[in-house]
Amino acid sequence: MVFADDHSGNEYLAWVGSIMLLVHAGIHFNAVLPWAATLMLLIAVASGLVGKYLLKKANESLKGKRQLFLDSGMSDEEADKSLFFDSITVDLMKKWRLAHMPITLVLGILVLLHIISIIIYN
Repeated sequence: MVFADDHSGNEYLAWVGSIMLLVHAGIHFNAVLPWAATLMLLIAVASGLVGKYLLKKANESLKGKRQLFLDSGMSDEEADKSLFFDSITVDLMKKWRLAHMPITLVLGILVLLHIISIIIYN
């Protein structure tokens, strides 16, 4: 399978895994584990989507503001000074993966433990 970039494979697998988990969990109102797995899945998906789209919008906004400043006659240095705090904010937002990766790792470990327990006890 060939993906356009590194992230499209990640997104494809995330969507497929999410759908598989939702189908597998079913709707069991009296069971806690399917709801816990679904909640963990929603947290992982939300952190991934929010991080991806917010970071994309922030980068576009920063580039747009910089271009507006340059078009209005500001020098590169003046534009960079005016956008200093915006640049710091975008740089901090790039670290969203520090939160997303552990969440996804926990979900992956729980999935593996579930599969192993099925193999052992079935």
